[in-house]
Amino acid sequence: MSLELIAKFAPFLADHIVRFGNKGSGSTSYLSHVICDEFILLMMKKLKHNIVKELKISKYFSISIDSTPDISHVDKLSFMVRYVLETGLPVERFLCFVSNPGHKALDLTNAITNTLKSHDIDISDCRGQSYDNASNMSVGISSAENCSQASMFFGFIQQLYNFFSASTHRWSILQLNMKHNANIIKSLSNTRWSARADACRALYNSWDEIINALVTIKDDIFEKCATRNESNGLLIKCKN
Repeated sequence: MSLELIAKFAPFLADHIVRFGNKGSGSTSYLSHVICDEFILLMMKKLKHNIVKELKISKYFSISIDSTPDISHVDKLSFMVRYVLETGLPVERFLCFVSNPGHKALDLTNAITNTLKSHDIDISDCRGQSYDNASNMSVGISSAENCSQASMFFGFIQQLYNFFSASTHRWSILQLNMKHNANIIKSLSNTRWSARADACRALYNSWDEIINALVTIKDDIFEKCATRNESNGLLIKCKN
């Protein structure tokens, strides 16, 4: 029983269980499951109150949302908040579960706004959002795809990555040309906009090295014709 476990660290509760734990019906012991559930509910309300109080003092916060089915196959949306205490210590607190929020962007939006509103938290103070790879919340990616030039540019970055990563031999040629491995080209992500920023930064910092690697592969007579042609095609795109 959970109360017996807690009692090992709480002398008052341990004494109370010894005195009233087996009194039987008709005796007030405050140990029934109804009373225990009420205590848990009261503690939960107090804990939430303190979390919201801390968050409001810090003012600005970020949210982290993750959805997963529980043992009863009901989808649960876990809602976390992150903020900085007055001491300067960053903390992450679990706020609540939201049942059956739905998987569409509008459903998640309503679940988030309603949850914040129910806890009297101003969404205008939210400075960050994390959705654990929820593709329908990747607004930045969808916006970029509406611009043909941006879509072509990111497609080109992914083509470069796919070309070199498809072969350990090509990847080693790329690495030999790199001054710093940290700048090596990176793949995009369908859900994390930050991955695209990293890919753009790597392309910018290693542009000359990537060109040299493509030229090396294009001019290598021992490479397959298809590989040399693909490398030449990427070089043409680089110049355009």
